[in-house]
Formats: sequence, structure tokens, C-alpha cells
Amino acid sequence: MAARMPAAPPSVVISYVPADEASLHALERQLAPLRDAKKIAPWSAREVPPGEDAAAAILEHLGAADVVLVLLSADYLAADAGASEMAAALRRRHAEGATIVPVLVRPCLVDETPLGRLGPLPQNGEPISTWANQDLAWMGVAKAVRDLVADRGAGKTRALPPPLPRVPHFVGRDALADEVAGALVAATVEPVLLLGGPGIGKTTLSIAVVRRAEIARQFGARRVFARLDGATTGDAVKATVASAAGIPPGPGPQAALHAWLAEGPALVVLDNLETPHAADPDGTEAALEVLTEAPDVAVLASVRGTLRPAGVGWKAIELTPLKAPHDVDLFCELAREHAGERTGVAELVAPLGGVPLAIALLAHAAQGNPLANLRLERRARGPAALDRGGSDKHASWAVCVDLSFQSPRMTAEARRLAAVLALLPEGAAIEDVPELLERPAVGPAAARVLAQVGVAYFENGRLRMLPPMREQVRAAYAPAPADHERTMEHFRSLAVALGPKAGKEGGREAIERLGPEWANVVDVLESGLSGTVPIAWIDAACALCDFVRFSGLGSGAPLDLARSAAARIADVAREANCIRSLGDIALHRSDHDAARARYEEALPLYRKVGDVLGEANCIRGLGHIALRRSDHDAARARYEEALPLYRKVGDVLGEANCIKSLGDIALERSDHDAARARFEEALPLYGKVGSVLGEANCIKSLGDIALQRSDHDAARARYEEALPLFRKVGSVLGEANCIKNLGEIALRRSDPDAARACFEEALGLYARIPEPFSMGWTERRLARLATEDAGRRAHVEAARRLWTGIQRADLVADLDKEFPS
Repeated sequence: MAARMPAAPPSVVISYVPADEASLHALERQLAPLRDAKKIAPWSAREVPPGEDAAAAILEHLGAADVVLVLLSADYLAADAGASEMAAALRRRHAEGATIVPVLVRPCLVDETPLGRLGPLPQNGEPISTWANQDLAWMGVAKAVRDLVADRGAGKTRALPPPLPRVPHFVGRDALADEVAGALVAATVEPVLLLGGPGIGKTTLSIAVVRRAEIARQFGARRVFARLDGATTGDAVKATVASAAGIPPGPGPQAALHAWLAEGPALVVLDNLETPHAADPDGTEAALEVLTEAPDVAVLASVRGTLRPAGVGWKAIELTPLKAPHDVDLFCELAREHAGERTGVAELVAPLGGVPLAIALLAHAAQGNPLANLRLERRARGPAALDRGGSDKHASWAVCVDLSFQSPRMTAEARRLAAVLALLPEGAAIEDVPELLERPAVGPAAARVLAQVGVAYFENGRLRMLPPMREQVRAAYAPAPADHERTMEHFRSLAVALGPKAGKEGGREAIERLGPEWANVVDVLESGLSGTVPIAWIDAACALCDFVRFSGLGSGAPLDLARSAAARIADVAREANCIRSLGDIALHRSDHDAARARYEEALPLYRKVGDVLGEANCIRGLGHIALRRSDHDAARARYEEALPLYRKVGDVLGEANCIKSLGDIALERSDHDAARARFEEALPLYGKVGSVLGEANCIKSLGDIALQRSDHDAARARYEEALPLFRKVGSVLGEANCIKNLGEIALRRSDPDAARACFEEALGLYARIPEPFSMGWTERRLARLATEDAGRRAHVEAARRLWTGIQRADLVADLDKEFPS
């Protein structure tokens, strides 16, 4: 019986152009062991004998090849011969199933050719000419060829590992990429877990890291990027990793994966790990154990939300939004025609809260679209403008957000809380969360779930949503009517209970509690004031007047809305209260013209409804304006007109305020005895009604008398007595005035350093209110203390700007006289 002839080794044809002959030699050296072992029969055009038709020989060998290696470069793609050989190889592939392996030798636009659909070698997709160690790259190609021919001999079809994803648009996070990469290549490898909400850039950071040079040097072709969007079990996680590593499906896939992991250093990236972990936590954690316990295998995973899979000692890194100007940088990189319009771009991207995906989607809409039109589109369509079309989460902000709401971890209570939270621009204080749901006991658990699925996040004692998340949730998930009403009432009650406490006992605590809620209160008031019965909401807006005056936070915007609502329902008394309150805020901020206009507008309304107290308050306010303008006769007339009105209605506080103000006039005229008599007359009246603020003002004014008389010790004692009282009631202005005058004492005692420190501290407090008159005064004092011309000019210019802003040409003229330019 004749002996059987051994099967011929698989034919491997190498297609190349002469410009890449050096690469051909490098590959042939790496393939030599396989050739000598009769595992392959390599052939290239270099073997065509002289005088033969090389083109015909090449096409003949291509027609019979089992594997075709195409050495790709710009020269190959530009050559006619390269094009014909590529076409022949593709025909062979389609007709008889030959395996074509593109090998990226030098950088070129292979993506624009039919070969771009095939995964190239090296596995990382980096051209071999860019590798620091090209021998390592060619060895990876040779090993891939060995595996391919082995699989063909066993009757298997082995797909090449898919190429690594392209480097995305990556800005503003280089330091974070350094940190992640450093952990992955450290002597003791740490598995890294990226945490964060939807669209925050976890996948982008993962790709940027896996493509870094130090990662390529460490892991070479053994870098695997496994997208787990479709994986719902632990076994699916391992199967996805195996596929990404190029391990063929078949019997014993887990053993094959274990063998691959044991081959040497590798990096496994697990993108969207939350998908399988939410569906099969035990199975997913078992799969993670296999991956993270393999020697020399580094794992980089990303999870939407904050829940970390157990059993792994993660180095957890939570991604935060992009900071300016990186948000603008990202937009302009994607919509380059707007790179010269950065100011307009900044205005457009600011409401997106630094969320990279939302910025990228808006930039897509900006391509070929003027910013003015894009602005109109955003205003009209809201979050719907953040959509490139289709159902991919990276192409639609709505789809991306909805994935969190469809998570197996999402609960009905968490959905309710999300809908409520979307109403609140500042989120909710953790202690308030139970009050926002009908069943308070479920609130904390609902908050935890929202953080774990990436819809919300905890920060400084509050549960918050990023702006584009709020916008999308408000558009797609309206709160139940009862939840909406409960939330509005909660913040209305806060305004009514805490707003009037500012400037009174407990004012400091009230300001600290209400301050962080200002934006929430304004939004809720705006909604309530638009209703058909806005009376309770008008009163809530008026209740915020003292908070705005004394804290320096917020503005009169709610009162403007409340005034319009009162006029709409013809409630004259409430309309007058709104207008007078706006006057009080303007007066506190040295806007005397606006304050006078408000008081003169409210005064006839109060008289129309017979509100004597309101009438007296307006008249006293006009007196304050005259006093601030040093029109002492007009001021005295106003106070003496208001005083009997306060006595008529039995308002002791108003009476004390008028008496104290008459003392202020005497003090400004240096009639110290008359001033002291007025302050000492008012002081017990303030004590009678428990007005800590009134007492503090009187004590401070007695200090002013002592200061004018150069009794510095007595003055300091009075200011130090008044200071804690102002702080107790949350009066920033009173606190600043005391500190400023302590600086004046230090200045008169020739202690310029102490004086400067007091003036700078006072200036910061005035700026909080803001109170431009006193800010300008303090800047002028600092100018006098400045030791360098540049510093002096800066203080003078600041004072000029502040006083010009409140139309005090007299003060500006006096300043220019002291500091001529």
C-alpha cells in the first residue's frame, strides 16, 4: 500500500509594493520558523524568476492562496499594482473564503478602501512604523498568522480580533488619563473602575488610555476592548472578552479564554460593565474574578453610576463634568467653523453643565448652522436638539438618559424622586429628600438608586442632577400631580418661615438654611405665581425681602413676578407690599434712584387701601435716601412725618427706627449730645420688641460717636459689642460696618497693617450684599494705604467704577480731586 503524501502546508501570499520591501524582509524573518516547520508556505512577488510575467504570477498565486497578507501603506494604496492585487484578493475571499489579513505597515487611509472593513494587524491598529519596538509588532503578526492557519487546518474559521476603537475627541482630561494609565502599568497592577453618569466621557477616557504610548509598550497587541452593552450574564462577559481577543467560538471557550489570559501581559477594557452587573451581579462578579486574578492582566472597567462590583480591589475614579474652557474646546473641535466665536459658544454650552456627550451632540447640530439659528433651535426644541438621529446612545441624549431609567436597578420610587428632582435647579438637601415623597421612608433608598444608576449624584450634602439630565427628565418624566404639589409647598413654606428671620433672632441660621435653596425657591415661586390663585405665592415672595437685603444673596426677581401677579388679580395691598419691598432691596444696595421710584409708587397705593403702616414704611424709606445723600433737612422731615404714623398703629419697632434715624442725622452734623440722646431713647424700645438688629445698630452708632470724639477705646468696645449681634441676625452690612470702623481706629492709631486687614475683610463682606457705596468708600481707604502706584491706581479705579455705577458723580469728583490722574 502506497504511503499517504503529507498535506501541503497552507499557502500564505504576501502582497506588497517595492517601497515596502524592508517590511517584507522583517515579516519573512518572523515567519521563518513557521515556514521551516512546514506550517505555512509563504510566497511573494520577490520569488518570480526574471523574465516571467510578474503580474500574471501574482494573480495566479492570489487565486490559490489560503491566506493573503496585504502590507498596507500610502504607497500600496497609490499603486496600480496594489489596487489590482487587492481586488483579486477580495474576489478570492468572496468566492472561496480565503482569509485576507491587512497589515498596517505605515500610516495610510485604509478606512477609505474595501480593506477598511477588515480588522488590521497589529491588533491595536497602530502602524508598525510607529512602534518603538518593531520586532514586537512583527512577532504579533506572525503569531496571528500561526493561529489563523492552525484554525483553518482544524476546519475552524477564526476571525481576527476587532481593531481597537479610534481615538475619540478627547480634551481637558489629560491628567486623569495619566492617573489611569499609571495605575495600569504600575509594578503592582490595580484594576481601575471609571464611575460617572450618562455621557460624562467614561468610554472616551477608556479609549484614550488604551491608545496611549506607554500602554502600547506594556501590552502591545494584547489590548482588548470589550463593549458589554449587550451582555446580560457573567458568561456573556467572558464570551465578549474572548471575541474581542480573537478567540473563536466553539467548545471550551472558557478554557480558551483562560489560556489566552495566561499567555502574557494583557489589558482588558470592560466598557459599560453596569449592563451585565445589573442583570446578573453574581455571574458578572465571578467573571471579574477570573479576569482580575490572572497574572499580568490589567483591567480597566467603566460603570454608569456609582455602584462598584464587589470582590475586586478597585481603584475607583469618578468622572466630573468638563470645566471651562474645555467645554468650549470640545465644541469647537467638533464644529470648527465656530472656533472664532468662542464667546457665543460659551453661552450655548454653559447650560449643558460640562457633559461631553451633550456638548458633542450640540456641536453636531452646529455644523453648517449659524450660532444664532442654533440658539433659536435649542430654545424651541430643548433637549430634542441633542440628537443626531437613530437609537444609539452616543447619537441621542434622550436614548442615553433613558438607558438609566430602564436599568433593572431603577425603582418606581426612584423614578418619582427623579421627576421631582428635575424641578429643582439646586437639587435637594439630603434631609429634605424624605419630605418630597408621599412615603418619607422610601426617600433615602430612592436617592441611593438614582446615584447608583447615574441619574443623580451626591455633593456637599445635597442630591443633584446635572443640567442636561434635569432638562431631559423634565421633558420625558413629569412628576405625579401630588408629588409636584408637595414639592412646591415644601419650598413655599421654607420661604415663608425663614425669609423674615433674616435680620432678627436666628437670622444667621435662617440665611444658612435658605441660601442654598434660593434657585429652587425662585423656580417654585415662578410656577406658583403663574397660577389662578397666587395669593399665597405673593406673600411668600414678600417674605423673602429681608433675606435678600441682609444676606446679599438672590435678587428682587421673585418680587417683580409677585407684583405682576398682584396687579393681575387687582390686589392693591399686596401689589404695594411688593413694590415697597423692591424699594427696600434697592436702598440696601445703594440704588437710591430706583428706591425712591419704588417708594413713591407704593405710597399712594397704601393710602388708597388705608394701610398706615405701609405708608409709614415708605416715608421712612424716603428719609433714608435723603440721609444717604446728606440732605439732612429732608431726611428729618420724612422721619418726623413717619414717627406719628408708627405711634398711631402701635408699631414700636417703626417708632424706634425713626428715633434712631433722627440720631443718625444729629451724628452726621456732629451734634453728639443730641445723637446720643436719640440712640439711648431708641435702645430700650428695641429691647422691648426683641429687635437684636436695632440694638446692634444703636450700639454701633454709639461707637461712631466715640470714634468722632477720638475716644478709640470706647469706640472699639462698642463695635466689638455690636459685631456678634450683627452676626447673630445675619446682617452682613452691619458686620462689615463694624469691621470697617475697627480699621478706621487702627488707621488713626498709626497701625496701617491692621487697618488694611480690616478694610479688606469689610470689602469682602460689602461685596456679598453688594453695597457699592461702602465698597467704594473702602476702596478709597485702601488706595490711601497702598504702598505702590499700581495698587493705588487699582483701588482708585475700583472706587470710581463702583460710584459711577450708582450715579454718584459727586463722590467720583471728590475721588479725582484726591487722586488726580
